[in-house]
Amino acid sequence: MSLKKLLIMTAAGAATLGTTAAMAGGPDVMAAPAPVDSYFYVEANVGYAFQNYVNQASAAVGTVGVQILPLSGVQGDGASGGLVYGADFGYMFNQYIGLELGWTYLPRFANTFVSNVTAGATGLMGVSLRNAGAAWGALKLVAPLTENFDAFFKAGVSYKYGSLVFAGAEQTPPTGSVSGVDKMREWRPVMAAGVSYGFAEDWMASVSWTHFWGGSTYAISAPAVSTDVVTPASDVLMMSLGYKFSV
Repeated sequence: MSLKKLLIMTAAGAATLGTTAAMAGGPDVMAAPAPVDSYFYVEANVGYAFQNYVNQASAAVGTVGVQILPLSGVQGDGASGGLVYGADFGYMFNQYIGLELGWTYLPRFANTFVSNVTAGATGLMGVSLRNAGAAWGALKLVAPLTENFDAFFKAGVSYKYGSLVFAGAEQTPPTGSVSGVDKMREWRPVMAAGVSYGFAEDWMASVSWTHFWGGSTYAISAPAVSTDVVTPASDVLMMSLGYKFSV
């Protein structure tokens, strides 16, 4: 048999075997599933807020308008910071962009002021913040670092709320007193950055820093006594545990 005939017969046999396998319904080759990049997530957060109400409040006592300063050792909890907690819920459109809604408790504070007695009048003034918190909505941008680590950045708007309670009186000479409540209600920018670690397929842990802007002035006054507070910014260091799920 010539070499030419041998090659022709080999090619024909291979074609016949391929046709037979196709007609017999050979095993299909399945394509790898595309990765799912969009998902919902929830997170529980706990951390510490740094804020400076001590240097953001001022008051005047007496007809000469004496400035009074924070009374050392009388500040209550939260005047310069405190523990916080909160939660958030978000949706990632893909592995890079998402939207998030969240809420954070902000520390209460209490502060007492005393006047400069050398100016001719003395007085005490108390200021406290109660039931404070911040809700926010933000755009979330994610930059994958490794298979399990991501860096993220958030920017949006927050709604800060609470009740500012004022109470005080001029003592020498005793010519006036003041007390009342002013509602803290302010829309402010919010920004955050951090890193997250994914584990056990659907779980993630993260550490982040969040900056809530302040800057609104709240005040109450009487003929001889007045006080005001300018809300400071709150910088929150947060640790979070989250779970990812799809619907």
